[in-house]
Amino acid sequence: MTPDESPQLAEYELVNLTPHPVTILTPAGPVVIRNTSTPARLRSDLAHPHMIAVEGQNIPVFREVPLPPVGVPEHCLSRNNRLFIVSRTVAERFWWRHDLVFPSQLVHDPATGKVVACSSLSRLWIWGER
Repeated sequence: MTPDESPQLAEYELVNLTPHPVTILTPAGPVVIRNTSTPARLRSDLAHPHMIAVEGQNIPVFREVPLPPVGVPEHCLSRNNRLFIVSRTVAERFWWRHDLVFPSQLVHDPATGKVVACSSLSRLWIWGER
């Protein structure tokens, strides 16, 4: 291989489980990954409230109990080179999964501050992995 040649990279399929398209900026131009009809969602329930007083006002404090998520497929990276784009929050709930990635190096519209694209995807680092 000459210094100008890039190593052959494994081809992956990206499945977007966010509620909106994800635009990834690459040197060759933007890649838009359309969202699926069922986004990955975390669910929870509120339980065991107790009250606290702040400045003379009563404020309820609940325990948030995680419920099974919706729209998160079974782990499948080793089977078919498929990665699922999810929110960072979903990725954090499933921190051990290598097939869940989230948009990173976000690009913001300078006028509105709204995220319009990303320049990479990330997955959570698992302690001890290289």
